[in-house]
Amino acid sequence: MKYLLSGVGGIGLSALAWCLKVEGHEVYGSDRSYDQGLFPEKYQAIKDMGVTLVPQDGALIEDGTIDYVIASSAVEPKIPDIASALSHNVPIKKRAELLAELLNGKRNSVAIAGTSGKSTVTAITGFLARACDLDPTIINGAVMPDFNAAQDSACSAFGNARCAASDVFIAEACESDGSVVLYHPKISLIHNITLDHKPIAELRPLFQELINHTKGAVIANCDDTEVMALDYSQAKMVGYSLDEHPKARFQAKNIALTAKGARFDLIIGGEVGGEAYEVHSPMLGRHNVQNLLASFAIMEELGADIFDCIKAISGFSGVKSRLELIGHVGGITIIDDYAHNPDKIDAALSCVTQHAGRVLAYYQPHGFTPTKLMKQGYIEAFIKNLRAQDKLFLQDIYYAGGTVDRDISSQDLADGIKASALGSVSVFADRAALVDAMLAEADAGDHILIMGARDDSIRYIAPEILARLTTQGSESAA
Repeated sequence: MKYLLSGVGGIGLSALAWCLKVEGHEVYGSDRSYDQGLFPEKYQAIKDMGVTLVPQDGALIEDGTIDYVIASSAVEPKIPDIASALSHNVPIKKRAELLAELLNGKRNSVAIAGTSGKSTVTAITGFLARACDLDPTIINGAVMPDFNAAQDSACSAFGNARCAASDVFIAEACESDGSVVLYHPKISLIHNITLDHKPIAELRPLFQELINHTKGAVIANCDDTEVMALDYSQAKMVGYSLDEHPKARFQAKNIALTAKGARFDLIIGGEVGGEAYEVHSPMLGRHNVQNLLASFAIMEELGADIFDCIKAISGFSGVKSRLELIGHVGGITIIDDYAHNPDKIDAALSCVTQHAGRVLAYYQPHGFTPTKLMKQGYIEAFIKNLRAQDKLFLQDIYYAGGTVDRDISSQDLADGIKASALGSVSVFADRAALVDAMLAEADAGDHILIMGARDDSIRYIAPEILARLTTQGSESAA
C-alpha cells in the first residue's frame, strides 16, 4: 500500500510513518512546516526513516499515487492534501484510527490512557518490556532517549517508535480527540482523569468505553477519585496507589524524594502475605513514583518478573522534554518540560522548586479555547508552586491559525496569578525579548524551567539559553 501522512512532522504521525515502513508499505509525508523550510533537522530524520517528503499541495493524490491519506484529528478540510483526497475519493484515516487498527490486531496489546503521564508510562513500560525480552512494538507521543535507532534497528530515527514482529504492542491512547474509544486492548491503563482538552463530564464516558472494550486487565489509579468512580464490574481491575488504598495491588510506601530520583518500598498484594521490594528510581518527583507503579502493574499482566523490572529501571534515561536536563552552566540549571495543563505544570514546578534556590519559569499557553477552559487551573497551579523568589515569564498564547475567538490572553493569567502576591509575573509578545529578559535575570543557583507544548519551536528555547549562557561565560572568562 501507498500512504501519504499529511502533517508527518507531528510526533504521532512520524511514529506511524516508521511503523508503516517497517511493515513494508510505501510511505510519503507532507507538512506545511516542511514547505516553509522550518525545523530541517526534524525533517531530515523523517527522510532517514525512508519516508519520501513531498509538498503539502495534494498533487500526489491527484496523480493517483496514494491509496490512503493519514492525518491527525486536528487537520482541516481546507488543507490541500485533504481537499484533494475528498475530491478524488481517496480514503482518509485519522492517525488514531490507524493506530487503533494496528493495536487491536495484536494479542498482547496495551493501551495507556489518562489525561497526564501517558507518554512517560508508555516509555517506562516499553523500556521494561524490552529489558524483559518481550520484543515490544511501542508507539509513543514523545521521544524516548533509550530507543536509539543506532543501537536498536527496530527504533525510528526519532526514538518515538519501535516496531517489532512480536505480539506485544504498547501504545499511548489519547482522549483529547475522543479516539480512546477506538481501542480494544488486552490491557488498558486509566492513569488519571483531570481537566485538559475536554470537560470532565465529557471525559468520563470515553474512559468508561475503554474499560468496556478491554479484554483482560484494567490497570487503575486508586488515588484518583474520577478513575475510581468508573464502573469496573465487568472488568478485571488491578489498582495501584501512593496512599495505601485498600483496593490497590501495587503500593509505594516510605517514599524518599531527592534531587537525583526517588527511593521507595514497593508492596505487591498487600502488607499481609504480599511481596516487598526496595526500588531506586532515577526519575524525579512523586508523580514519577506513581508512573512506575502503573508500569509495574502492566508488566505483571504481561507476564514479566517484577524483580527483573526493578533491576532494569535504574538504567532508564527518562523521556525527552519531561523534566529533561538540558545542561548546567555558570551554576545555572536549564530544564525542559512538555507541561501544558494544570496537573503537568504542578508536577513540573513542584519537582523543581523542591530542590532549587530560585526558579525562572517560562510558559506559553497553547490555544485560546484550552486556555479559557483551564484558566483557573493554570492560575491555581502557579499560585500553589511559585515562591516569593521565583519569576514567571509568560508568552502570548500560541496561535496555530484557523478561526477561533481570541478572547483571552496570557495577561489574563498573569492578572490572576499576581493577585496572590507570590513571585513575579511578566508577559511578553515577543519571544526574543522574553529570552533576553530571562538571561538578564539568571544568576548562579537558579533553575530555568521551560514549559509548554504544541508549538514545536518551544523545544529550541532551552538549548538556545544554554548556548547563550555558555558563550557569555566564555566571554567573561576571556
